[in-house]
Amino acid sequence: MDNMKPYFLLLNFFLPLFFYQSSVYKIQVETIGGTKVNLSSYQGKKIIITEFNAANPEISWLKKLDSLQSSDTSLRVIVVPANDLGGTGNDTKLASLLNSLSLKILMLKSAFVKKSSGINQHPLFKWLTNVNENTHFDVDVESAKQLFIVSKTGTLYGVLTNNTPGNVLPGVLNKSIDQ
Repeated sequence: MDNMKPYFLLLNFFLPLFFYQSSVYKIQVETIGGTKVNLSSYQGKKIIITEFNAANPEISWLKKLDSLQSSDTSLRVIVVPANDLGGTGNDTKLASLLNSLSLKILMLKSAFVKKSSGINQHPLFKWLTNVNENTHFDVDVESAKQLFIVSKTGTLYGVLTNNTPGNVLPGVLNKSIDQ
C-alpha cells in the first residue's frame, strides 16, 4: 500500500493541470488606439463583449451599447470590429469614428472572431467560443452583434444572438449575475 502513495501524490499534482481552465482576466487586449488593456482591470464588473462588421459599423448599435454602459456603473462594454463578418476594417477610420461619436465603450483593434480563423482567432474570442476555455459554452460567432455576457466573477454567463428581442438584454443584465 505504501508503494501507491507516490503515485497518488503525482496524480494529485498533475490531474488539476489537465482540467485547468483559463480565465478571462488573464487576457490582454489591444484597443483601436494601440493601448494594451488587461481584462483583470474589469474584475467585479459585468462585461458585454460583441462584434460588428469591421467594414460597415452600425453607429446606432454602438451608441446603444455606449448608452447601456453609461447607465450602469457595474457594466463594461467591449466591441470588436470583426474582419470575418463581411469585410476588413480600417482601424484608423474606426478610431476616428469612435472619437467623433465620443463613445466610452472599449473598441479593440480589428480582428478575426470566428473559430474557422484557427490560430488567427482573437484570444478573447477563443476564450468566449471554446468550452475548454470558458467552461460553459461551445459556440461560434454566427453574425455581427452577437453578445457574450460575462459575470462579475469572470464567468461566461450567457450568449445572445443578434436576433434576440431587444427587451431581453436589459432583463439579463438586471438579473444578479454575480456568480
